[in-house]
Amino acid sequence: MYRELADSLRYIGETVGDDVAFDEGALRSLCEALVSGEAPDPLVFALYYQLVFAIADEDAGLAVDLLDRIVSLQPLAESEIRILGEDLGMERSALYARLVEENEPLRFDVAQPPEDAVAAFRQVLPAAMQLVEAAAPDLASEIRGLARQIVLVGQGPEHEAIFDGGSHFQIWNALFLNIQRPHSRVALAEVLAHETAHSLLFGFCIDEALTLNDEDSNYSSPLRHDPRPMDGIYHATFVSARMHWLMERLLATDLLDDHEREEARIALERDRENFEAGHAVVAEHGVLTETGAQLMSGARAYMDAAPGEAVVPEPDRAKATS
Repeated sequence: MYRELADSLRYIGETVGDDVAFDEGALRSLCEALVSGEAPDPLVFALYYQLVFAIADEDAGLAVDLLDRIVSLQPLAESEIRILGEDLGMERSALYARLVEENEPLRFDVAQPPEDAVAAFRQVLPAAMQLVEAAAPDLASEIRGLARQIVLVGQGPEHEAIFDGGSHFQIWNALFLNIQRPHSRVALAEVLAHETAHSLLFGFCIDEALTLNDEDSNYSSPLRHDPRPMDGIYHATFVSARMHWLMERLLATDLLDDHEREEARIALERDRENFEAGHAVVAEHGVLTETGAQLMSGARAYMDAAPGEAVVPEPDRAKATS
């Protein structure tokens, strides 16, 4: 994804170079950093899309402003946690909130979270990541790579639907978590697996989409009450398999207490039900690209091989002999 962004920015720079004055050296440095694998500020992706729209509209003034802002943003040396509002920056927060709300049939009313909720959530988030690290280290590494910027958000009083987390292809590498939702460490671990799975799918769509269905045709969704386009059904189905995988791995460890094991067991069953419901819709109505077919085939193969019930962890031999 970073290399593709660099190639596109280079092309834009070469195309508009004679008509728009901008810091070509800074753009070159940014592209080199992207190619080398340095994670950009997620705002770079958001501003890039606005830049493309500005060029299409032949708005040279806005285009040069956006290019200047893009090249001024420093790469993220490590993942960061930010709070929607003044901590993140009001202009950026407004842009992020607008994009997260975009194309949603029911309003989320994304808002700055209350301070007391932030303090409590900062205790749960590392505990949830520690669970993922211990049970599924490969997934933990993937989450860290896909969620370079975790944005803590709340919901305002005018919301029409509740959400646990969110992501958007135009803000790739950013993950939004609704901290006003009650989150145990098991539930939050599942949310992290869920939302980064969406980002993973966005990353696979560089060359082609996942589905070719008419965007105006809606179908029943396993994770939503409202009918959704096929691409949304596809996403919901795939991420259900990812959540099931994490719950399976957690249940195969001795990391959970009895209450958490029951919570994970219930989630495991729910994730399987959601996957099967979504897969049936995709199988019947989905028009998949080669990429979409390959990814769904992998998810289907995992679900077919996964245990039908919760896995009981092996006894700790050291404890048993002590």
